Amino acid sequence: MSRLITVVDDEPDILELVRLHLKRAGHLERIADHATNISEDVIYLVKGKSIKHHCETRDFSQTGTREIE
Repeated sequence: MSRLITVVDDEPDILELVRLHLKRAGHLERIADHATNISEDVIYLVKGKSIKHHCETRDFSQTGTREIE
C-alpha cells in the first residue's frame, strides 16, 4: 500500500489513467456478455437447444418440464 501512495504522490496523473483503464475493462466485459448472449440465441435458433446457464446438464425430472433436444 505504501508503494501505491508513493506512486500516486510522484505521479498523480496515473490515477486518471488507472480509472480510464478500469472503465474500459468494464465496457469490454459488457461487450463480451452481449456476444455470449447473441451466441446462445443463435445456437437456439439453429439447433433448437438452449445452452443458457448450462441447461443441458439440469435434471428436469423434478420440475415436470423437459429439455429441448
